[in-house]
Amino acid sequence: MQISGVYSLSRIPSYLLVNSKTSNHAIQQIIVLLRQRLHTSLNILNLSLVGSYDTPITLGNLLNLYSGRSVIIFDNNFPFFN
Repeated sequence: MQISGVYSLSRIPSYLLVNSKTSNHAIQQIIVLLRQRLHTSLNILNLSLVGSYDTPITLGNLLNLYSGRSVIIFDNNFPFFN
C-alpha cells in the first residue's frame, strides 16, 4: 500500500520528482537535499497512483508545465502497466 498526497501544482518549483514504488527513505533524502540543503522547491508526482502524466488540472501532459525545469524520474519497475 502506498499513501501519498494529491499532486498539486506549485507555481515556483525548480524540480518535479516523479516516483513509483520508490522507498520512502529515498524520497525523503531527495526532499531534504532539494529543500533544506539547496534551498529550492519541488513538486512530487507519485506515478503509481495515477498511471499517467496527464493531469486533470490542465487536461494536458504534466511535463509540459515543467519546460525549462529539472525533472527527476526514478526508473523503477512499474507494475501498473504490467
